[in-house]
Amino acid sequence: MAGWVHIKFKKPVIMNGFSITAGWNNDKFPKDFRFYGKVIRHKGDLSPLGNEFGPVAGFDLLKTVKNAEFHYCQFQQKYKFGNEAKHLLVSEIKLMIDTCKGGAKESPELFGIAALF
Repeated sequence: MAGWVHIKFKKPVIMNGFSITAGWNNDKFPKDFRFYGKVIRHKGDLSPLGNEFGPVAGFDLLKTVKNAEFHYCQFQQKYKFGNEAKHLLVSEIKLMIDTCKGGAKESPELFGIAALF
């Protein structure tokens, strides 16, 4: 795994997706990653997404991304949750970055992560 981010919110946040803003180093842009959330309640079905890595204790897998495209430094890419997962009330998130664009095995570069409402 190249890296990970864990954020615990002071108050739960309603999310329909998330965005990632790439950093400055093109070779360290996230390429393959998984986004988890600690869901308090939700509308819709959180059907299993086929998690080849096994569960993350207490978290639901909300999105898996392969071959992400960040076209330039500080490019923001938006991702909506699938499986009818809408209006999720989330208290914590984890972003697990498996590989980076240039093949780097560590130290991915991110400029930001934001919730989409």
